[in-house]
Amino acid sequence: MRVCRQYRDQATAPDPSPGRSSLTQVESYGSAFSISVLVKLTDSSLKTIGAFTRVRHNRGVPEDYKQGNFLNPEEGARQRDHAIALVEQHASEDWMNSAARAIKVIAKGRDKFTTDAVWALLDAWGTLPPHEGRAMGAAMRAAVRDGICWATEEHRLSARPACHRRPVRVWQSRLRGVPGGTNGTVQ
Repeated sequence: MRVCRQYRDQATAPDPSPGRSSLTQVESYGSAFSISVLVKLTDSSLKTIGAFTRVRHNRGVPEDYKQGNFLNPEEGARQRDHAIALVEQHASEDWMNSAARAIKVIAKGRDKFTTDAVWALLDAWGTLPPHEGRAMGAAMRAAVRDGICWATEEHRLSARPACHRRPVRVWQSRLRGVPGGTNGTVQ
């Protein structure tokens, strides 16, 4: 995304009256369309808009994605762990407890399972979904930490419409059976 030069310069210029906001037009040009938006600028949002101006005009790639930073597995793992921790902090304690209980029930009854089974059991119990659906990832990490299950390299297509048939991880129970056992089903 490129910010129109005329408005970019205006948007990143120091506000003549700190603490006051103003409406500024910012235009974004894509390859097939352009969008014009009115943005309410405040002192704190000037920094954010300033981040949009750090775009290389030749390819439209932000400077933060230079070759050295673009492929960085350690940074990716750090950001993943940080995001999961944030989701876990903001998920309701009641929901996290219900999810932990559902994971235990399913792990006791099956060798292998997916989060589809956990979501189905939570729904059957009448548990309201969390504000952030990715809280299930935090619940599964907690189950691994508690020795209830472990992540396999297997994946299955999700049956949940909200997942659009994307692959979801298959989890191995530590409460029932052994790796490679056949006394449970994957769902």
